[in-house]
Amino acid sequence: MIPFNPSEMPEIPNPTMSTYTKTLIANVNEKLNNLPTTSPLRKAVTRLQPYATTLTSLTDQAAATAKYPPLLLFINDQPITALLDLENDLSLVRTHSPKRQDPTSFLAAGPHDDRAWTSGLFELYAKATLLKRPELTPTLDARLPSGRDADIQLTIDGNRLNIECTVITDTDEDRTIWDAYLADLTTNSNATLTRPGQPYVPNATGPSPYHDTKRVYAKIYEKLAKDGDPTKTQLAPNSINIILLSCNTVISSLKGASHGMDWALDELFADQPRPPTARPGLPDTSLWAFVTNFTQHLVKQGQLTRRQANDRIQPLMTAPRTISGLLAFDGYTLAQARKNYNATATCTITHAQIATVEALLTTRPSWAQPPPEDSQGISR
Repeated sequence: MIPFNPSEMPEIPNPTMSTYTKTLIANVNEKLNNLPTTSPLRKAVTRLQPYATTLTSLTDQAAATAKYPPLLLFINDQPITALLDLENDLSLVRTHSPKRQDPTSFLAAGPHDDRAWTSGLFELYAKATLLKRPELTPTLDARLPSGRDADIQLTIDGNRLNIECTVITDTDEDRTIWDAYLADLTTNSNATLTRPGQPYVPNATGPSPYHDTKRVYAKIYEKLAKDGDPTKTQLAPNSINIILLSCNTVISSLKGASHGMDWALDELFADQPRPPTARPGLPDTSLWAFVTNFTQHLVKQGQLTRRQANDRIQPLMTAPRTISGLLAFDGYTLAQARKNYNATATCTITHAQIATVEALLTTRPSWAQPPPEDSQGISR
């Protein structure tokens, strides 16, 4: 049974179910019926059954600001040819993934789990794209000495490369502003989204390149030193390591080649440690300021003593030297690539090697094309 098919439900809780929801259900069911019965998309939709009652209860007014499971919006927006291509990529990645990993789990993300959906889809894109180049001997989710996994490993010019995927989305503050704006539109068709300031979050931290810089640091250090511990790195200390960082944002000012991204990469790939260089009256966006504030926060949380925090600063400052290079994306579109000229000798990548990785990841998959202009799902 396809769980969102109204004809198979004994009772629709609300006879005034929104027109949008009715149309979405019809479109999703029509496309699922064209997929194999073993389809992972069909199975994932089945796992979304707990949301059926809530969604089919939505009126037109409620649907205007409601949250929908990302998979339903995705299926609604994409043509069947793109869905079949996605099925092939899912099958390819699942075949090459170790048994301890379920590369399709993100498909069943709920209405408020879109960050898991976005991260899973970007990682799928990278893995499927590189698996289609068997001459590079790609492998997935290999164990590192730290006990964490490398998303992808491949061989270029005789050197083994580790590739790590990560995604930055809109902040909770961004989402609060966006949701308030959508709610405002339901009663005021002339509502405008003005940032920063009134009417939604008067003391917002963004949009701000200074804030964006700190967000990039925080995301990179999730890979370099989980919980502030450099031994919990997701990079190999004596190998070439490339980070693929996707900015999948709607209203955030942080993009793949924005000022905040550039400032962060300038600092991360500088000859560290170096002292802060903030001008009076402006936020200090140096890596030194981020690391010292990070360790102080761990002390306040009771995770480190002051002595331990002081001992952590030096290894945290030098941790970026294990990053060989970084590719920044806007969604699935490559925005820029950076080589780290201050990487350690064993982590140094050549221009030819990083250019090869760039060339492999310049084409968006068919299922990652922007939705149609008239799609209502883009704002959900």
